Amino acid sequence: MSTRRELENLRKRLNRIVPLVQPPELKLHVIGANDPIPTTSPWELIIKVEDRNPAFNT
Repeated sequence: MSTRRELENLRKRLNRIVPLVQPPELKLHVIGANDPIPTTSPWELIIKVEDRNPAFNT
């Protein structure tokens, strides 16, 4: 079997497999200091924005 033919067969096999794999849905939650933290999964990121410190507002 020639190398070109092997590569073509591998491409065909990959094209059949690739659509079956669904990437995970990534989520980003931005919440305030007093907001409850939502339940998370490994594919979610939570950014908690804290209130301003009055000492820094001079």
